[in-house]
Amino acid sequence: MYKIFLIGLFSVSSFVSANQTYFPDYFFVSLGEKQDSYGTITGTTGIQTSTSALGPSLQICSANPYGLSQDVYESVCSIKKSNSISSIGAGFKIGSIILELSYADLGASAPNYIIIPNFTTSPNILSYNYEYSSFQINSIAYKNFSNKIQGYAKYGISYLQNDLKNSINPQNLSINYQLLEERIELIYGLGINFDYFDSVNFFIEFMDSGHSIPSSYSLGIKYFLNK
Repeated sequence: MYKIFLIGLFSVSSFVSANQTYFPDYFFVSLGEKQDSYGTITGTTGIQTSTSALGPSLQICSANPYGLSQDVYESVCSIKKSNSISSIGAGFKIGSIILELSYADLGASAPNYIIIPNFTTSPNILSYNYEYSSFQINSIAYKNFSNKIQGYAKYGISYLQNDLKNSINPQNLSINYQLLEERIELIYGLGINFDYFDSVNFFIEFMDSGHSIPSSYSLGIKYFLNK
């Protein structure tokens, strides 16, 4: 995914139209938190059971309801959800249009559990989760509130990548994991930009999409090259 961002950045920065080469107007970094709609039941622990599992979905890491041994219990419950996000990107001013390319690390989903019944001993249980990242292309429209403060609307497209990163399988079972589809979605957002320094701006931003990560909040810094 990061390579896709670099390729996109190079393609736009080297684009030539009417004998004009476009270079980034600014670079930015941001940190924030996301909301995750996938794999969560309550609290921070989610569960999915295989088709052969018996009984209702339970949060196995809250009370060890299946009587797992301590090493297995600690193993399958070691995967944690991460709501932290970070992004890097660049903005291009092309005529009257501001185009922004960015790459975002969107943290990790809540863990999912597969429970396979064993009628003589405790069931076989394994856990796994996903790490998310996205590549975005957005157009930005600004509205001046004052000489130093601007509001803006952002809209574009986002490609979400889901990587199965953390998989704990104490029993070494042969399992087909439920894979999430990588998707391209429309994305939009609102933000406020604070122009308090000559070449450095601060911004607060809210983004929303149709992905497994429906919304996020972030704080960031923009560094302008020719301001």
